Amino acid sequence: MPTGTVSLERLEAEITGAQYREAAESFCRLIAEEQQPIQQVVHTAIGAAAPFVQVPSHLMRQASGEMRGVNYDHTILGWRGALALLPRMSQRRAPLPTVQAMWYVPQGLNIWEQIICEFPGHYARDQEKCNDRAPGPEPGVNRFDGPAWQPPKIHFEDHDPCTAGPVAERLDRFGWAIAEGDREAAYSLFLGLAADPANRHQLEERLLFAGIADLQDTLINRSGYQNIGHKALRARALIDIAGYVGWDNAREVIYTVVPDLGCSPRLYGLWTEITSLVKMELPHAASIPKLGPADERT
Repeated sequence: MPTGTVSLERLEAEITGAQYREAAESFCRLIAEEQQPIQQVVHTAIGAAAPFVQVPSHLMRQASGEMRGVNYDHTILGWRGALALLPRMSQRRAPLPTVQAMWYVPQGLNIWEQIICEFPGHYARDQEKCNDRAPGPEPGVNRFDGPAWQPPKIHFEDHDPCTAGPVAERLDRFGWAIAEGDREAAYSLFLGLAADPANRHQLEERLLFAGIADLQDTLINRSGYQNIGHKALRARALIDIAGYVGWDNAREVIYTVVPDLGCSPRLYGLWTEITSLVKMELPHAASIPKLGPADERT
């Protein structure tokens, strides 16, 4: 059990050090002993993890030449679920789901490095069985249970907001940047658009569309690297958590989610098939008035 003074800075260090037991204990003490608002502590935890949850791709080429899937970040989904439960539980028990989410966060960092057994965490310890492949010097000690022996790696650097151009044009550019895998442009455009409350409703629509359009038909194609809705769930999590912490404080949540929406693989085959079927089966649908990206009726 951690001893000594607990602080938000200490929590951040424990998260990035993959010390999940200590981080969970500090999280509890900050809420129970220090009377820190849950909102502030959750915001700090999300911010500490944000730079380290991106991956270069959700496909990794192995030495054999085969491709294997790389897990999507689940830490933000844990927070979304926990925060949704807060108002539905008694005041005494309300923090419990957030503690569960906190327990996972340090174990969900740097997934790319975990898969190649270069960083401790849930995937390295349990999924990859890295300690069997690369055991540490202490017999009987699973070094992939933490703490980390090196800092987690940043695979996607933070970027400045993009505010150049009309809003309608930037909304369109954001959607295309996601589809084309231009993660930097998508992230910068989103930051710039989100800064103005007047843009947020349209931006939320574009974000959710980017998530649901990128969806593989897993009932037919059961390949080993599927996107089974993870991006859509992350898009929804961004909106829900930004509403909880406040959009003006949501940069860390945006950093966690938006770059991943443009990450490979990008799977638009199902969307293409559906739009083609609609044209064939509902030929008169083309006459229905369309709402443009800047239409006030949206």
